[in-house]
Amino acid sequence: MKKHIVLLNTVAKEVRKWQRQFSNKALMLVFSSLGFVLALLLAQFSVGFSGCIMGICHNSSVGQAATLSQILYISPQGAGKRDGSSAQNAGLLTDLPAFVSRVQPGGEVRLLTGVYKYSGNIRIASGGSAGKPITIHGTDASGLETSMPVIVGDRSSPYQAPPQGKTGNSLFNLLPGASYLTFRNIHCMNQGNGCFVFAGTKGDVTIEKTKATNVQRFIEHDPSGSWDLANVTIRNADIQGYSKGAIRFGKSKPSNQADAHNILIEQVVGDSQRQDGDNFCMGVHLRGDVHHVTLRRTTMNNCQQTLSNKDYWNGDGFTAEANVSDIRFEDTSAAGNTDGGYDIKAKNTVLIRAKAADNKRNFRFWSKVDVQDCVGIEPRCRGGSGCLAQIYATESADVTLTRCTLKSTNPLTRVFQSDKNAKITVQGGTVQHRGILQKTEGSQNLIKMSSVKVEVI
Repeated sequence: MKKHIVLLNTVAKEVRKWQRQFSNKALMLVFSSLGFVLALLLAQFSVGFSGCIMGICHNSSVGQAATLSQILYISPQGAGKRDGSSAQNAGLLTDLPAFVSRVQPGGEVRLLTGVYKYSGNIRIASGGSAGKPITIHGTDASGLETSMPVIVGDRSSPYQAPPQGKTGNSLFNLLPGASYLTFRNIHCMNQGNGCFVFAGTKGDVTIEKTKATNVQRFIEHDPSGSWDLANVTIRNADIQGYSKGAIRFGKSKPSNQADAHNILIEQVVGDSQRQDGDNFCMGVHLRGDVHHVTLRRTTMNNCQQTLSNKDYWNGDGFTAEANVSDIRFEDTSAAGNTDGGYDIKAKNTVLIRAKAADNKRNFRFWSKVDVQDCVGIEPRCRGGSGCLAQIYATESADVTLTRCTLKSTNPLTRVFQSDKNAKITVQGGTVQHRGILQKTEGSQNLIKMSSVKVEVI
């Protein structure tokens, strides 16, 4: 406003000069021109100093925001001007990073239904704002989430173990700045180590209503700098066929420094489909200094490692390493894995209504764990060394089982195995078995049972 007043004062001074030099007729022409200019300036002021009027522009913050879009479009082959302004002018998948930076907080990028053949990395370094995430989702032209767009990479299909088979590349790499993002209604196929890679983002990312088929890993956490990552939700995902794992968070070795935390994994189904030879599969793997993770209504099945019968075969449904802490399982299940359904070294872990079936060791614990209302059914050895067990506790484990139901008809199955002085306390529940009820390396007092209904079948 001040600069407009200064302009008017300047104009008044000039008019007095012109009165001494020109006729009234000439002054009328000058005043007409000045009136037109002033009208334009007042029009700008009335609309909040934004935009341009007949070439006269104002650089206010409102004007800058007006250049951002609410919705941009991408299609498999692109269309029209390819500027993303409409479905008829859709950009390409490679335009996604630029389109995310062009969308205002709370806006969306629509991936139109179809098959996208793409084997490279898409590196995203921008996002929305708190309370206004940018949504990247599969839709039809009207914005409805009908069938999922499929992004197909170059991983060998059907799967072949490396080095004969091609591993494939990671797909969406979330770099520093890629926060406040939601990915939804997307199907990735034949991809490598991460359909989604947390590669430096600080978090505030939701990945939901997604599918993955034949991937090395669905979710990977692999930044080049800080490992600090928070407020991530993985929800309603179906992952069919993976050789390394479904989901992994955390650095390879603990350092007592920032790592992934406040993670929710909910309603996720993972089936490795016995993709063997990538040494080796773990469904959900939490490592490093990861803490405060909730897994709810999530299933991890059929991780396989095949070696000689003298070797120990790995392959777990859920794995949490020693420096990990504060992990909560609710209504989860693991089945068909060549090692543990649950292999838990993490501190302060709680399992509520966890189920395990058809794994070599349905539950394997290495630390203090609280287990309530669990179900263990028919452990099974598919090869390699090591015993069958429902509950296997080792090293510094201190396991409390409350109201659990355990059933096995195999005479080789050990219901409760205490190794290296680990403690097992069983309170209530039911055990049906044909094999060995208790096996300890130390004192029989390491396994304590209270009010447990035991039936030999």
